Amino acid sequence: MKVNILGVQDNDFKVFLDRAGTTIKVNNIETEAIISNTPMNELDDKYVSTITELKRGDHIIYNGKDYYVINQVKTKRYESYKAIIRCAEHYIKFNLSIKDRENYKYVAYDIKQVPCIVQTTTDFGLDEGKQVVLAEGELALFVQDNATTRAIYKSFTDIITKHDIIIDNRQYEYTGFDFIKKGLVRINVKVTSTSNPNDKDIAWETNLNHSDYDGTVDDSFYNNDGIEPPEEPEEPPVEPEEPADPNRTFTDVGTITYTTVPATDDVADGQITFNWIADPLATQGYNVRLKIENYFDIVREVEVTDTTITFTNLEATGGANDYVVEISSKSDEGYLISQVLGDVYLPKDSGWGDGWGS
Repeated sequence: MKVNILGVQDNDFKVFLDRAGTTIKVNNIETEAIISNTPMNELDDKYVSTITELKRGDHIIYNGKDYYVINQVKTKRYESYKAIIRCAEHYIKFNLSIKDRENYKYVAYDIKQVPCIVQTTTDFGLDEGKQVVLAEGELALFVQDNATTRAIYKSFTDIITKHDIIIDNRQYEYTGFDFIKKGLVRINVKVTSTSNPNDKDIAWETNLNHSDYDGTVDDSFYNNDGIEPPEEPEEPPVEPEEPADPNRTFTDVGTITYTTVPATDDVADGQITFNWIADPLATQGYNVRLKIENYFDIVREVEVTDTTITFTNLEATGGANDYVVEISSKSDEGYLISQVLGDVYLPKDSGWGDGWGS
């Protein structure tokens, strides 16, 4: 039976759901839904319509297969939530085991199996003409953004737990993580130069002994049969584990202010002190650059952990030669979040001058 679920309206949907609905799981909670095929059946995309709230990245189990909601679901349409789901047909084992390189062994094992959508294109668009094809040997993995994938992301930056992954008997290394699409994580990988996996489906560090690994695999990401769902929704990931948004400007935190000690004519003895409000994401401190406006030559560059810095032995400025300060927050993930303040004037006359950044 062909069904256009996008055309079902108002109270008719509940009646239709009772008569033609099928049982699915949304994030491991059973619900009834109407499922129909999309025109792009080679990707096994399907339309889903249900009274259960849906959002991008939701994990769906339908007919024993794993799917993810791939489109943005903003509001309820008529009496149901409608979305497009795509089959996650690759079950990849991510190795988060802890290495002891000094003794050539592992001290703890943690293997997480996750259903992934694997593509050779960079995005989900149903219009293939808008997709960008990746280079040979590169893949994009799409998976739900949750505590498990945040742990995988964290391992990407930790040499003690970082490992390659195996996909279809080929070994791949991480090249980056993308959290731009809320609810979904894109993991970029490329085939390694050797591409010689040392296990059937788990990548291990070659020089470390893992003979005592008992084969335990944590598949609780998508298989929680028998476990009662929590009454309250799960807490979101702890804020410090959130990757810093490279598009967020430092002005979200506060304005830069400065004071000056004037320089003597023709003598580089001026002074500028900059102050700013602490950025909670700056877990690794701040990078501060002092430049010459218009020319952008770097006069000084320092790393600090405080929210103040004083530059001394500076020449007086004026006009096109005023100073520019650039303050960047450094997070654990290494992102730099910059705030730039120009027109920093250092006078020649005696006395103090005050200025406020805008």
